[in-house]
Amino acid sequence: HEAAVLVNWNNLLKTRLSASALWLASLSDKSGLVNFGLNLPSLESVQPQVGVRYLYSADQSVALGSGTQLYFAVTFGSGSF
Repeated sequence: HEAAVLVNWNNLLKTRLSASALWLASLSDKSGLVNFGLNLPSLESVQPQVGVRYLYSADQSVALGSGTQLYFAVTFGSGSF
C-alpha cells in the first residue's frame, strides 16, 4: 500500500513565488520521501526551483540513497499539453 499528499501554494505571500510540499510513502515497508520546493519566478518558459528532499526507511536494507538532499532544478517548456 502507498500513500501520497501534495500541497501547493501559488503566489506565496502575494509574490511570484510558489511553494509545494509532497509526501510519498510505502506503508508496507515504512519508507518514503518528503519534499519541500520553492518555485522561483519564471523567465519565458524557464522555471527554476530550489528545494530540500528527505528520504526515509525503517529498514536500512532498502536502498533509497542519502537521507537529505538539497537541489536546484530548471524546467524548460510550459508543461501543458
